[in-house]
Parts: sequence; C-alpha cells; structure tokens
Amino acid sequence: DLTVSANSAASVAGIAADGKEITVKNAGNLDIAAQSASSAAIAATSGGKVTIDAVADKTVKLRATSGTPANTAVVKAATTGTRSSVKINGLADIAADGAKAAAALDASASDISVAGGTMRATNGALLARSSGTADKKGRIDINVTRDSVGTVTGADTNKTVLEGDLRTDNGIVNVGLSTQDSSWKGNYEGN
Repeated sequence: DLTVSANSAASVAGIAADGKEITVKNAGNLDIAAQSASSAAIAATSGGKVTIDAVADKTVKLRATSGTPANTAVVKAATTGTRSSVKINGLADIAADGAKAAAALDASASDISVAGGTMRATNGALLARSSGTADKKGRIDINVTRDSVGTVTGADTNKTVLEGDLRTDNGIVNVGLSTQDSSWKGNYEGN
C-alpha cells in the first residue's frame, strides 16, 4: 500500500508524467492527494502516460484540492501536441468537490480510462469533462471493453457508481453500467 500527499503553493501533482511514461504495477491500495493553486492527483501532459495496474480488490483513492478550483482536476490528461493518457486498471475512489476542484476527470485532446469503482463530483464540480478539437477529441472511458485498436466494444463487468455531470466539447465520454449495483446520477451537456 502507498500514500502520496503533495502540497505546494505552486502547481503540483501526486503522480505526473510530462512527456514521459510512468507505470505502477501490482499496486495495492493507493491514496494520492494533491493540494496547490493548480493541482491534480494524477496528471499526464505533453504526450505523457500514467498507467496504474492495481491488484484485484485494491482501491486507487484520488483527491485534489485548490483555492482556485477552475485550475484543478483530480485526474488530468492534456496536450497541445502528442496525446497524453491516464489509465487506471483497477477500482477507483475519485471525488471532486466544486469548492476545491473543477472536475474529477478532465481529458483535453487526450485520454483517460478508469476500470470502475466509485466516482463522485459534488458542489458544482463536473464528474467528467472531455474536450478537444475536431481532429483531436478528448476521450474518457469508464468501465468499458475495447478491441485491439481501442474501439469501445461494450460495458465491462466492474461495479461502477457515478455521481455528477458529464460534459463534452469536441470530446467523448463512454460509460459502462453493466452490473445490477452500478449506477449514474447526473446530467449530460455537450456536443
């Protein structure tokens, strides 16, 4: 098990890949929190890739807080060139409070994938925000299966409980709610 707590007056992330690749294999329970003016528990930028492969029945708990919530997302993947990505292969516990973070998941012309778990956005925060351009759409996948080229083929079998709104602006959000105890409470806005 591992706990990471990052706190700074400047921009900070618990795990950050800026043009690099980070893989956490056989992860036990992870508790990652970041607090700063612009923070993320996990951030991938400029072609960076973060992959967390959690052991079955272990949880990846993620939080991010800021006095300027508009600059903060709990999980952030963004780029101006090569696509960045964050993949959480395991059950997640992700929470965003709108007084401290703008979104739980924020993909800007990049990709975020979460295998399932509990994700909540309260107090005006977005659960998922996916944006990009016409030729570089942001993409967020939650509890879905994919073929060998990455096309979503259906819902996976993990319990997935979502609370909060989804927004797309030249982006895509795919959600799989295949188990009886899976649910989503929220709204969708976008194009």
